[in-house]
Amino acid sequence: MTDRPASSRPWWFDRLTRDPRVERLATLVAEGGDVSARGSAGSSTTALAATLTSHAPGPVLLVVPHLDDIDDALDELEGYGIDVAPFPALEVMPGERNPAVDLVAARLSIVRRAIEGALPRTIVAPFPALMQGVPPIDTLTDRLRVIREGDRVDPTEFAGWLDRAGWTRTDLVENPGEFAIRGGLVDLFPPGGAMPVRLDLFGDEVERLHEIDPRSQASDRRLDEIELVGDTEGMLGPGTVPLMDVLPKTTTVVLTELGEIVEQGRGYWERVRDSGGVFGPPATLAGLRTRTRCMLDVNEFSASQVQDRVVSLPPAPLPAFPEEIGKGFDELIELAADSDVALACATTGEVERARELLAHRTRGEEADRPSIRIEHRFVHRGFQWIADDDESRGFAVVPFHEMLNRWGVRRRAAGRRGGASRQDFLRFEPGDLGVPRAPGLAR
Repeated sequence: MTDRPASSRPWWFDRLTRDPRVERLATLVAEGGDVSARGSAGSSTTALAATLTSHAPGPVLLVVPHLDDIDDALDELEGYGIDVAPFPALEVMPGERNPAVDLVAARLSIVRRAIEGALPRTIVAPFPALMQGVPPIDTLTDRLRVIREGDRVDPTEFAGWLDRAGWTRTDLVENPGEFAIRGGLVDLFPPGGAMPVRLDLFGDEVERLHEIDPRSQASDRRLDEIELVGDTEGMLGPGTVPLMDVLPKTTTVVLTELGEIVEQGRGYWERVRDSGGVFGPPATLAGLRTRTRCMLDVNEFSASQVQDRVVSLPPAPLPAFPEEIGKGFDELIELAADSDVALACATTGEVERARELLAHRTRGEEADRPSIRIEHRFVHRGFQWIADDDESRGFAVVPFHEMLNRWGVRRRAAGRRGGASRQDFLRFEPGDLGVPRAPGLAR
């Protein structure tokens, strides 16, 4: 067993997909238009979005409320074997310079793949990221350069492009942002934590691409392509366009907790002083609605006002586990009396520890308890899926770290638990909810 969690769909994922309520929701999503779902808990919405990829004719855009939700959703979707990529927010204010290069690269990569018609099956974006514009398509070649085997690269022109992008030419690349050209070899050390890369040129043709060890300079893993970020000036400013203008009309949007999205959009909007390059929450939501084929919102309690296109789903929160781990496993065994349980372990160490604890608590009888199955899989937040009739068994997905109480659950403010409708969000204007009206404020 490796340290990397499984990237295949678990048994409980298939059961969720075959649930009649999910099948009804998938039918509505396939038809298009506005759809709403009432019922979510833990990471159930991420799993639900994964099930919809086989019913949507184009990419699925999963919109999460918070900036830090994106990494957990990516890890979970990758674990289900979904082709997924992030569209992160630039964590700078309009007018500020030097946004993180890795964030710029991820955003421009989605734009580039949309232009090439090669988007992943799922894109994950926090709502503030969608409020931020992207550079116009005609400036993309100045900001992002993709190099593949067989491409032609003029070393002199390429060195000039890197120099204008702020790279530093050296004899030997040792630090991020450096490049070196020696005969037919071009070494690049991208900013943002990526490994150094070597281009082997035959004349001006790229014969081979591979990573290099920054210490030994020896060749390592071969690459199909590399993306290099160029000019990052004006990433948020006048002239940018919404991402929705670039995405195909076949895109399906899944909104995770519309009420929380409202709050996060409002909070970001309140911090904007010069709104050039940032679009208001109503304009962003309206763009999602009008420029995509289907918009589904999934909420814990209330659903938006979509007549005859609302499906009630059965996720429920997990019980609170006791702090003492032995008692926690007693609670898990009790849960397994009524539901089949997946105990999700993010590492091989967690898998081994969970097996030891379960064997000890059941006195070695865990093999006789097929209702508890230990999986090497990352799940951020657990949930129960309640059966649709009294004769069937539901299931529960329990992250091992949640049993150990090693993380804090983000709690919504009490005033927000009723949710919000799309109509409420579209009526949100500067001056409402304490949002200041500033010159040039985008609506």
